[in-house]
Amino acid sequence: MTHILHRSANAKMPVAVGGKGIELFDQNGKTYIDASGGAAVSCLGHGHPDVIAALHKQLDKLAYAHTGFFTTEAAEQLADRLVETAPDGIDHVYLVSGGSEAIEAALKMARQYFVEKGEPQRRHIIARRQSYHGNTLGALATGGNEWRRAQFHPLLIETHHIDPCYAYRWQKAGESDADFKETLDLVRAVGFAASYTFKYSPRPGTPGAELKNQIDDQTKAARLLILQQLLEDQRQSFNRAAVGRTMPVLFEKLGRHLGQAIGRSPYLQSVVAAGGATLIGAIADVEIMDVGPNSLRGRIVTPASQILGESPAKRVFPGKADSHVQEENA
Repeated sequence: MTHILHRSANAKMPVAVGGKGIELFDQNGKTYIDASGGAAVSCLGHGHPDVIAALHKQLDKLAYAHTGFFTTEAAEQLADRLVETAPDGIDHVYLVSGGSEAIEAALKMARQYFVEKGEPQRRHIIARRQSYHGNTLGALATGGNEWRRAQFHPLLIETHHIDPCYAYRWQKAGESDADFKETLDLVRAVGFAASYTFKYSPRPGTPGAELKNQIDDQTKAARLLILQQLLEDQRQSFNRAAVGRTMPVLFEKLGRHLGQAIGRSPYLQSVVAAGGATLIGAIADVEIMDVGPNSLRGRIVTPASQILGESPAKRVFPGKADSHVQEENA
């Protein structure tokens, strides 16, 4: 019996006792090829003599010193190495233990930076759909990987998500790569800008953004309407593309009409479906039939008997309920 709460609660985990190069060994002598490098973040292999020597050398000197009171030679050397290979303009690093901690620290740094500058009104976080790194609540809220977010949605802070940099799906016909990038840059930049003006790319109707320190409120309001219309056109186009598709929907609340329920798709679209009143908190497959002004309308195609009692992860991606918890909790 184990006292460890494993990522997959019912799994019987093999006991790893050693490793060499790309291989891991369990207590029964079975050999595994660690083809993904653990959680796909390690490329040095197991038992590398240079790594072991470096660990021993540092342990012989010092195992730990709190970063609130000390720096160390090893930390300073690592920071120097990272800055040397970083893009221009990056001259400091903040050392943490993993990806989740890095995302959380970045969010807090961004907030503190603007508070210190006297701009405490800046609070909106914009990320891309399908982005991911980290399973802590701040990292999940910022990331756009919906099947990881779904069951924790009520706990997540408010964030905003825009299209991924995926020209194959999102680039318009006749739109150049530069135009596509400029459109994405606009949406990202305006979300953080206190004021802005517009410039236009060679293709009419593709706006970019230039940030300015001063602009009158009337002009700003007029240009904001242009941006809002752009975003609304993108949203409606995305919604229309969903008609005829079947997608998992997390039902969150009752609708205005009897038996109606409202939920969210994996792409954060609002979905209204009849017959979902008993499924609040569950995820069901919904066939999208129509597009309303503010939501998609559809019908539930999964019998309730197959939904109730199953975890949200199983409803979103059948057969992958356990795979997501085996990802690096970094």
